[in-house]
Amino acid sequence: MRKALNVLQSTSMASDIVSATNVYICTGTPLPEDIEAIMSKMVTESFTDAFRFVSGLKVDKGLALVDIVRDLHSLVFTIDFDVESRLFILDRLAQLEERMASGANESLQLADLIGTFQVVRHHALDQAATASA
Repeated sequence: MRKALNVLQSTSMASDIVSATNVYICTGTPLPEDIEAIMSKMVTESFTDAFRFVSGLKVDKGLALVDIVRDLHSLVFTIDFDVESRLFILDRLAQLEERMASGANESLQLADLIGTFQVVRHHALDQAATASA
């Protein structure tokens, strides 16, 4: 309860209105729409475009990759991935989080994160091509 009060006090001191968006901004937590945009870019854009987008968002909004990974974890369950792809993503997210906790280079870990979703995207495209053939 005390933590919630501290966050609300900090938010009210930092902005005129206490809203969900302002709480996210005040605590440095990624906004849900940012996480959805990151997910969308990673599964629809090229590796380079997705990497630039996520890197830019991290810099512009001061986001930490560990927070992005944490929020992507919950989002993976809401996206229509096949079981094999979902398990692959969850395993890679766990490995990423472990490496980041050990002090691994964040840029390399971001590349691995995007690569994970690129592999799943290509797997889905291959499955669709095989099914239609």
